[in-house]
Amino acid sequence: MKLAGEIAATTYRKVEPFQGVTALTPSLLEDAYAVVEEENRYLGLLTINDLLRNPKKMVIDCVTPKPQVGFEATLVEVLAVMRRENAFALPVYRDGEFYGIISITDILENLVGGPDSESTGQALSLLAASVSHDFNNILTSVLGFITLVMQQEADNEKYCMLQYAEKGLLRAKQIARQLTNCSLEGAAETEPADVNLIIREIVPFVLRKTRITHTLKLEVKLRFVSVDHARFYQTVTNLAVNAIEAMGDAGELTVKTENVDSNEAPETPSRSPFLIRVSFRDTGRGIASSDLDRVFKPYFTTKVKGTGLGLAIVDAFVKTQRGRVIVSSGEKAGTEFNIYLPAYSDEDSRILREEYDYNNYDQMETTRRMIILDDDAESSRILPEYLRYRGCRCLLTHTIEKTVEAVGEAFRKSEPYEVVFIDLVLPPENDAVACLNAVRAIDPNIKTVLTSSTVEHPVAKDFSGYGFDALLLKPFTVKDIKSVLGI
Repeated sequence: MKLAGEIAATTYRKVEPFQGVTALTPSLLEDAYAVVEEENRYLGLLTINDLLRNPKKMVIDCVTPKPQVGFEATLVEVLAVMRRENAFALPVYRDGEFYGIISITDILENLVGGPDSESTGQALSLLAASVSHDFNNILTSVLGFITLVMQQEADNEKYCMLQYAEKGLLRAKQIARQLTNCSLEGAAETEPADVNLIIREIVPFVLRKTRITHTLKLEVKLRFVSVDHARFYQTVTNLAVNAIEAMGDAGELTVKTENVDSNEAPETPSRSPFLIRVSFRDTGRGIASSDLDRVFKPYFTTKVKGTGLGLAIVDAFVKTQRGRVIVSSGEKAGTEFNIYLPAYSDEDSRILREEYDYNNYDQMETTRRMIILDDDAESSRILPEYLRYRGCRCLLTHTIEKTVEAVGEAFRKSEPYEVVFIDLVLPPENDAVACLNAVRAIDPNIKTVLTSSTVEHPVAKDFSGYGFDALLLKPFTVKDIKSVLGI
C-alpha cells in the first residue's frame, strides 16, 4: 500500500484568505475543500464543514485548524486521524514543509487498484466503522447548504446548488448502507442456520420480477452452519443480484448446496473437517480472465452504475466465517461462485435439525387474508409484496371509509380479514384510532397492527393501551414483518 505523500494531491483549488465565502459555495460543493494560500504560503485548509461550523463572510474567519500527517504516514494511520478528527481531507507535510492534500477520495482510488493485503483490510475497516458518523455529517452538510441557498436570491444558480446537494445525498445513502456491511470489524452474532431454507426464501424473491429462471439443487440433509443470519442473507442476495446484472433480461441461475469433507475441498482458514459448498452459477456474459483476481476488491466494478461493494461484502462475510470463496468464469461462458463454509458434524446437524424452528419458513395458506390501510402507496409497497409472496391475499386501501367497507363486506360473507394494518399518519380528516374502533365494532376478532414512522407519537408509545395488537415501525424490513405476524 502506498504512503500518504505518494497519493497526496499537489494540485488543488486555491483561495485567498480575505476572499468572500458566498462566491466559493458552488465550487466547494464540487471539490469539498480548497487550500488557503497567500503569496504561495500555506495558511490552512477550508472544507464544507468549516463553512457550516463558522458561517463567516471571509475565508480566513471560517478555517479551523487541521492536524497534519507526515509524507510517510500509512493510509491506515491517515484514516485513523480522519476518523478521530471527523475530517475527510488533511494537509500532508514533508520535512516540516507543506506538501499537498490527502482526501478520502484519494485513499479510495488507491484501494481500488492496490494489492489485496492486510493493510487494505484495516484501512477499509476504519473507513467503514466511521460511515454512520460521517453519514450524519453529510446529511448536516446537505441541509446546511440548502439553508444557505434559501438565504440567497432565487436564481438558476440556486437550483443548480440544490441539485448538487440532492445527488450527493442519494449517493451517500447508497454507499453508507453497503460500506457498513463491508466492514471487517466487530464480532458477528452467530447462530445455527439451515442454509437451504435461506436460499429457498431469498433467491425466488430476488428473481421474482425478472425473466430469469432458476434451479435449486439442495442437498436434503445439508449440514448446519453457524452464521450471522443478517450477513448471510445479504451474501445470498448480493450473489443473486450479481447474477441478474450479469445475465440481463434472460438467463438461468443454478444454486446448489452439498456437504463436502476437507479432503474434497480447497484449504480453508478454519481447517474444519466438515464443510458445506454453496454454488451460484449463471449463464451471463462471464468475467474476463484479467479481472478475475479483482472481482472481490472493494470498489472494483465493470458496471457503469456499480459501486463495487456487492462481491466485496460476500468476500468479507466468508472471511469472517473462516471459509473460502472461489470464482471461475470465462468471457461469454457464464460465472460460478463456490463458497466453502465450516459446518457442524453430521450428528450435530441431525440434532439441530430436530430442534430447529421451521415454522417461520412454512408457506402460509392462501386462505389468510389481510388488509392494509396507508395513504402513501410507495412507503407501504414492501408489505403487500412480502405478504403476497408468502401466500396471503391482500387488499391495499387509502381511506378509513374504504377499509371499514371492505372489512364489513368480508365479515358478512364469512370470509373475514385476519389482520388489518393501519397507518398512524392519515389524511387530516382520518384517524387511526377511529379506524381501529370502526373495524373492531364489525369484527371483534380481527388483529390490528399500527404502522408508524415514529415511536414518539402518543398513540405509538401506548399502542396496546389504545387497543392495537402490535406496532410496526417504518421503514420496516421482512424480518420486522415476520416478528410482528409470526410468519
